[in-house]
Amino acid sequence: MAFKTDAIYSRAQIHEVMGGDLLSLFLRSKNRVVGCRYKPKLNSLMPKTLLVGSDGPRKFASAEMFAKQGNYIPFFAYVGPEQWRYVGDFRVSEWSKNTSRIAAEKVRGNDSNVAIILTLEALTKDC
Repeated sequence: MAFKTDAIYSRAQIHEVMGGDLLSLFLRSKNRVVGCRYKPKLNSLMPKTLLVGSDGPRKFASAEMFAKQGNYIPFFAYVGPEQWRYVGDFRVSEWSKNTSRIAAEKVRGNDSNVAIILTLEALTKDC
């Protein structure tokens, strides 16, 4: 199944295509990050920047893994219970664990528990 921009999908539909678990920010399959589901309320800087918290070692490790992969993955924004809007494919163009930069980004974003900043690049210009 090819995801359609702005179409709504359930976690189950996304999981069926992408794999990974049903609850994580980053969907992982076979030691690769294959997708991302984020909440705009916590990431108001999307789609340019994804702020990732340190509230779980797997989340942080997945963020680093995605940053190092270099490939595009599908991103889905939370709309409501069991509703995720496909916003496009993105890859990491730059990433930082620099505490000064993180402090500056915390002011712009809504997540006060930021551990890594991922600057994203869209596959297509319309994202």
